[in-house]
Amino acid sequence: MRDIKIKDIVIVGGGTAGWMAAIFLVKRQYNITVIESKKTSVIGVGESTQPAVTAFLDFAGYQPTDWMPKCNATFKTGVMFDGWNPDNQFLVDSESAAFSILDTTEYGSYGTHDAAIATGMTAKEWSNWFPSYRMAINNKSPKMGKERFNYLNGHTAPPPNAVQWDNKGIIDFLKQECIKLGVTHVVDSVVDANLDQEGYIKELILEDQIENILGDLYIDCSGFNSVLLDLIYQCPWHSVQDFLPTNNAIAIRKNYTDPQKECHPYTKSTAMDSGWMWSIPTYKDLAHGYVYSDKYIDKDDAEKEMRTKINEWDSPALHVPFEAGTRETISVKNVYAVGLSAGFLEPLEATNLAFTVIAIGNLGKLLYETQNIYNEAMGSHISRMFSMAVDEIASFIYMHYRMAPKNDTQFWKEIKERPIPEKIMPMYNIIKDGPLSQKIFHDMMVKDMPGFRFVEPNAPIFAAGHWWQLMKGFGHYENIKKSYSDDFIKYSKMVLDVHSSRMDGVLKTFPNHYDFLTEWYESI
Repeated sequence: MRDIKIKDIVIVGGGTAGWMAAIFLVKRQYNITVIESKKTSVIGVGESTQPAVTAFLDFAGYQPTDWMPKCNATFKTGVMFDGWNPDNQFLVDSESAAFSILDTTEYGSYGTHDAAIATGMTAKEWSNWFPSYRMAINNKSPKMGKERFNYLNGHTAPPPNAVQWDNKGIIDFLKQECIKLGVTHVVDSVVDANLDQEGYIKELILEDQIENILGDLYIDCSGFNSVLLDLIYQCPWHSVQDFLPTNNAIAIRKNYTDPQKECHPYTKSTAMDSGWMWSIPTYKDLAHGYVYSDKYIDKDDAEKEMRTKINEWDSPALHVPFEAGTRETISVKNVYAVGLSAGFLEPLEATNLAFTVIAIGNLGKLLYETQNIYNEAMGSHISRMFSMAVDEIASFIYMHYRMAPKNDTQFWKEIKERPIPEKIMPMYNIIKDGPLSQKIFHDMMVKDMPGFRFVEPNAPIFAAGHWWQLMKGFGHYENIKKSYSDDFIKYSKMVLDVHSSRMDGVLKTFPNHYDFLTEWYESI
């Protein structure tokens, strides 16, 4: 095993993953080369994110005023689920902030879900109380004023806002920033690599350039085709389509007719016959996408179903097949994979870019802790950390399908009949009959990794509160019998009423989402 001193890093791929890796690493004084294929075009779709992504940009030194206007970004309070439970529309938020309201010294073992259970809230009553849901259905901006006050200020410390943006816009912004910072940009295609006797890459061979590209570490951001891990090392791809069966997406853009109503501060997920449809509002237009399984519907019928749903017949449709899964490892020799080349589950809950920033962040932390030394054992360690993140997110996405009440088509029936994967069974057994506490969830998901002293395990992307929101929205926790003291019940009702009244004031005070963005963007 060889220790490599890292100074020169070569990134293969110029999509979101490639330029995010480049901006993060160039600011840490590495010499960065990005090789962007001339044969691969950017898929220009509206994309939804998790708060980890905006936190990543903040950590890289960029304020929302720097990049949000460049990619027509809008705020996202969460994902609105429509039709998954025919009896209830509900939101899984991007903040989970409401779950701190009972975490006092005296009642530290209780969460907001305990207050909802103790006071007998139904699924509909929960949604009508839930702050993020109320902001969402009223199309209220989570921020107001030139100071951009957050509606959570005074209730809790607001987390970074998740956003929705135009994918091409954020790539263009990151590319321009990287080039200004001295990143070497090569437009060409990698066709092969020269390896040394131990199997490490010495240099990359390009299609057009006479000179080969040399580096200490090579980051594969080349997408599903994975030029390095697949072409050079034949690293296996492990499919998860036995339990996450969607394998195609259709994307269509649609112009606004009434942006004050249609530019909503959330991603909408609508249950369809053979999958689900996203509706993502950027500042300029609406992006829709049907994620489906071609076992149950062909591409033409899927496009027709989608166009009928959104009443859009003129805009072109982009068809994108995919295979949900991950690489067996994302680190081989002196190659490390980030983005789609490392893994992709499906668009539900917008975890693709979360995977990306987790992988980049873990690499950055490792190089910092080791003073820029990298070897195969270190790569294996952060690869295992990535696998832990994949398992967590796969469990959450799978449970959307498994526990959703919708059951009126072959797709929705058969996905519930499939055996529950062994890795997911422990979580299923814990949450199927009642909500879990944040402590139990933390103990389950953030495990020690003995035998290695660098880089702590990832924090979960989804907190216990998100699991509660999902399961409560589906109506699974309507008749839970738990014993609470009379004092706790009184206290819970008081706390819930206080925050409901607070939200009454917020809704009267905060502006329309689109109107706020218009005023803000015009002032920058």
